[in-house]
Amino acid sequence: YIGKAEIKSGRMPAVLYVGTAPTFGGKFLRYEVCIPNFSGYLYGKKIGFYLHQFLREERHFSSLEEIKAQLGVDRDCLLDYFSQGS
Repeated sequence: YIGKAEIKSGRMPAVLYVGTAPTFGGKFLRYEVCIPNFSGYLYGKKIGFYLHQFLREERHFSSLEEIKAQLGVDRDCLLDYFSQGS
C-alpha cells in the first residue's frame, strides 16, 4: 500500500507491506513499513499508517535481488504518487 507513516516527527510518505513473505516460507501475517529517506530506529515502536492507495498483490520472488528490484519500483511509485499532489 502507498500511504503515510505517522511518527513523532510527523507524517511521511511510506510503503506498507501486509502479507506472509512467501519467498521466505512465511506462514504468519506480518506488517512492514518502508519510509524512504528516513534515518532512525523504529523497531518495536508504535507508528500510525494512513492508507492512500493499493499498490500491488503479494507475490513469490525467485531471489533477494528480485525483491530489492521490486522494492525500488515500489519506492518510485510512492514518490510519483506524492509528487502529483496526492
